[in-house]
Amino acid sequence: MTQKANPKIVFIDTNIYINCAYEEFEDLNLDVLDKIIENLDSDKMILVLPEIIKSEVLVNLKNRFDKIKKAIPDSFSSISFKKELENNKSKTVSKLISKSKKYFIKEFEKSNKSTIDIIQKVITHKNTNIVPLTDQLVLRGINRSLLKKAPYSKMEKAYTKDCDCIAFETLKQYLTKLKNSKKYSCIICSDDSDYFKNIKENKLSEDIILEVEKLSGKIIGYNNPLEMLKNEFEATYSEEEVEKFKEEGVLRIWAHNIENTPERASRAAWASMLPENPHIHYCGMASSIISEGTKYCPVCDNDISKYVSGYMRGKRKRSNDYSALTASVMFSQRYDDFQCPYCKSEFYVN
Repeated sequence: MTQKANPKIVFIDTNIYINCAYEEFEDLNLDVLDKIIENLDSDKMILVLPEIIKSEVLVNLKNRFDKIKKAIPDSFSSISFKKELENNKSKTVSKLISKSKKYFIKEFEKSNKSTIDIIQKVITHKNTNIVPLTDQLVLRGINRSLLKKAPYSKMEKAYTKDCDCIAFETLKQYLTKLKNSKKYSCIICSDDSDYFKNIKENKLSEDIILEVEKLSGKIIGYNNPLEMLKNEFEATYSEEEVEKFKEEGVLRIWAHNIENTPERASRAAWASMLPENPHIHYCGMASSIISEGTKYCPVCDNDISKYVSGYMRGKRKRSNDYSALTASVMFSQRYDDFQCPYCKSEFYVN
């Protein structure tokens, strides 16, 4: 009789959970969270969830979804709508707009509930181990950051990155207490470059490899959950779907970056969620988004506008491109190797 293989220990970073939640919210049909639950159900995966990551995920999603909900009515007060109403004051148009508002809010609530429900299903699963936050873990995390051991942030004043060090120390504590831990493979899935020596090649930091190898049989890193599920848990994702997740993540980050006003936040979210709705397209969402420069980091929400401005000037100078920044030119001048000076996340900026 074939002996059943040991489950794999999986540690997933905050941003991955949030991107998976947005994938569910936007209904991309990639079902990443469903596949994680399937592997938890079949005892192929043990999920290590530090309490600090659990709190970050739930608070972050609530804040972002609250912003979108509050912004929905404002999207119907755009200049385009005002002009339409000035030219046509019929009750039919007013009723149509009113119904659309109600429809959007209703659909939002439905998608919001579905997304939070599946996140909660992952969190409360019997094979998800929530590791409580303790004073000792906080001190170990801060000490790790001060000693500049991965995943500490290399940027000054990036105090929020102590959270990553605390989360990693939590994983180490779990492995230390796990009986026969050397029999288990450990997988770290994060899109944070601080965990990696080379994030594009999924090569983890030497600090992380050396410390986890002492506590587990094998240590593997992934920057994309689809790639992890495909390689480690036999999920049937095509290369196109893996790339789709990456591309949608980039567009989602870009949309979040330009949410300088509630109206644009609403347009960006609803355009991806309900693209068939005529009011969204009538608002001219694309030109509104393209014409705005990146202002806030989509991960830590710090104002990065001054850093982006200098970065973009350097890019244009190196490419000898001093074109006027029209909407179409801005669209062509997006760069994907910008790194937030506070949290070190990488994303598209314009």
